[in-house]
Amino acid sequence: MLRKHYAGIIIIRRSDGKVLYQLRDDKSSIPTPNKWATFGGGILREGKEMKFMKREEYLRLKNSYWPTRQFIKYYLTNRKINKLLTNC
Repeated sequence: MLRKHYAGIIIIRRSDGKVLYQLRDDKSSIPTPNKWATFGGGILREGKEMKFMKREEYLRLKNSYWPTRQFIKYYLTNRKINKLLTNC
């Protein structure tokens, strides 16, 4: 029998457009170690650092998490979504 697993992401975005990212621990026992990503997934008590960054700053990182990069490239450049986020 399969067990259910729930996960999600949270985007914390300031009014200046910067998004809060987490630098994951550098442990081989966790998924995507030492990568910058948004907060989410299962509830883990880990992370080396967190930092607000502009979109361009995040996209320049060599150790950014690929799915987060794709999300940031598409969703944070979409005008309709940006308008919704700004009005929240």
